[in-house]
Amino acid sequence: MVVDFNRAIIEETSDLVCAYKPNLSIYDGMGIEGIRALQGTLKHIPGRIPVIGDHKRADIENCGQALASLSFNEFSFDAVTVNPYMGGDVFEPFLQERWRDRYIFVLCLTSNRTSEDFQTLPCTGRDGIERPLYLEVARVASSNWDKYHNLGYVVGATFPWGLESVRRQHPTSILLIPGVGAQGGSLREAVARALDDQRRGFILSVSRSIIYAGGHPSEVSARTLKSFASAARTAAASYCEEINEALATSLVVS
Repeated sequence: MVVDFNRAIIEETSDLVCAYKPNLSIYDGMGIEGIRALQGTLKHIPGRIPVIGDHKRADIENCGQALASLSFNEFSFDAVTVNPYMGGDVFEPFLQERWRDRYIFVLCLTSNRTSEDFQTLPCTGRDGIERPLYLEVARVASSNWDKYHNLGYVVGATFPWGLESVRRQHPTSILLIPGVGAQGGSLREAVARALDDQRRGFILSVSRSIIYAGGHPSEVSARTLKSFASAARTAAASYCEEINEALATSLVVS
């Protein structure tokens, strides 16, 4: 039923989205059936649409190699989210020559409400300059790990000032922006603060507000699947319209 639900959502929204971002924790929570459901779901995503594997994980070299292989070989993700807070060596498995065409999004300032417990703490970087930890993470990633120029940054829409800070520090990078919708982040403010000088440079992630627009998946039956998918399409179209309106009225942060 999970694959059927996902297929219906994909079929109704594939002409409206720039990417899909499955969260591996959701599928892990289903056990082996969840992994099979993810594999089945990926087969229904059109090849022209990038898939971001949202696992937010990292580990020491041998474990990291296994995670990178899972991401890029087994699931063939076009991009992944990686947690940098163990340091640079955990990125090495993802930054191999054979995967230089894949994209890595570095967690900087996450959208959850308690991310400020640690991620915004002031710290003195190796360059001797004091800045918030999330900005130091982005600086180090750009300076030391971006050998194939395929790093972007995760910054939540729930912290628009963080988006502005990362954009100023990294004017040409792609920002992955969760937090709009169920978490309460402002779409218009996120767009205004994330735009690069080409008036693009970001991926706005909206998940639950779209896929659950017709109710929780536990309420789905074969009879109601079409109505759930239709509600998802309506929600996705509404967000597209709002993004386009925001793009038309927003000023580039300089």
